Amino acid sequence: MAARVARVICDGTDANAEQVRAGMAWVFDRYVTDRGLYAVQDEARAARRGLWADREPVAPWSGGRRHSGK
Repeated sequence: MAARVARVICDGTDANAEQVRAGMAWVFDRYVTDRGLYAVQDEARAARRGLWADREPVAPWSGGRRHSGK
């Protein structure tokens, strides 16, 4: 099954960017078309918003596995 990725704009607001800005979504490297989302994600990470409040957030595509670093 092919993944479907969409850009969502509602009343002039980019819902994709807003979710990343709030720390509610990751920028998925495989499908990103707007490279500017990386800066938005970096801002959310620096502010420790949403998922970035966790010291070691786990990417959803990792299958829930944490890297032990050992």
